[in-house]
Amino acid sequence: APAPARPARKPKALTDDKIRAILGPDKYLDERAERLQVPGVAMGLAYTAVGGDLLFIEASRMPGTGKLVLTGRLGEVMRESAQTALSWIKSHAQELGLANASTTDVLNGTDIHLHFPAGAIPKDGPSAGVTIASALVSMLSSRLCRSDTAMTGEITLRGLVLPVGGIKEKVVAAHRAGLRRVILPARNEKDLPELPEDVLKEVTFELAHDVSQVLTLVLKDALDASANGPGPDGPHGIAPPDERVPEQQPHVTHIEDGTDAPPPVLDQQEPPHEPPAADDPPGGPPGPQPVPPAEDVPGGDSGEVPGRPTLYEPPPVTIVPQGPDSAGQPP
Repeated sequence: APAPARPARKPKALTDDKIRAILGPDKYLDERAERLQVPGVAMGLAYTAVGGDLLFIEASRMPGTGKLVLTGRLGEVMRESAQTALSWIKSHAQELGLANASTTDVLNGTDIHLHFPAGAIPKDGPSAGVTIASALVSMLSSRLCRSDTAMTGEITLRGLVLPVGGIKEKVVAAHRAGLRRVILPARNEKDLPELPEDVLKEVTFELAHDVSQVLTLVLKDALDASANGPGPDGPHGIAPPDERVPEQQPHVTHIEDGTDAPPPVLDQQEPPHEPPAADDPPGGPPGPQPVPPAEDVPGGDSGEVPGRPTLYEPPPVTIVPQGPDSAGQPP
């Protein structure tokens, strides 16, 4: 007898949480956006025994004597590519805006460190020259590299971009990583027909003859202010003199009553401005002037001179008015 038919099962929707519960946590993370958020990082393409892969190159600088430090288990060919890229940048520093006529030796006082992540994996080959040059110029000019662009190609001391191998594997790796823009040497255009049809439709290829074209294609015009550009406090974190906050007066506690209240203000009106007398020195009299005798005081013998305020000594000293005493003689 035929076996009974099994009841049809309803399809179930798989969410990210259900997939992680079945297969486990993510084993491969997309680090492109995070790595390319700072200047000095460029994304290249490498050929391996199991296909193509992305190759990140990080550059950093510090005060020194012009040394070049390379880390990441690099072979001799890749070390020479790094030195060639640095020499080309030094010879074109003024054209790149990294120096002017008075600071042509700016790179001679700077040590540069190039790091190739995944240090446990040996790396070698003549195809990272354009990526190294892009990372160095990005770091020295504080301009970001585009996060949607990968590149491959070797360079010469004259700045020419030479063709490389493994184009199919490298471009497929870029497409698999979600990149839709790849910079290739112009002489590798002959290798494009070997790529899969879907890759040719979805990836934009930029063909470069020299390093200057590569830098124009991969570097952004300028950094956003929120990323690493100079903020309102100037390029070194110091506000311009006309924008600095006035210096605050120190906090003072009065000893008399132990409070923070300001000292009492005497009830004294502001005297009208009086120009200095002809016999006074420039800048006014040095202090209280002697009061003329009672018979010479305008307005009677009250001892007050119009236009001159009554002088007070600060508490607790008794307030002594200027003028003649009860005997009609000045104090």
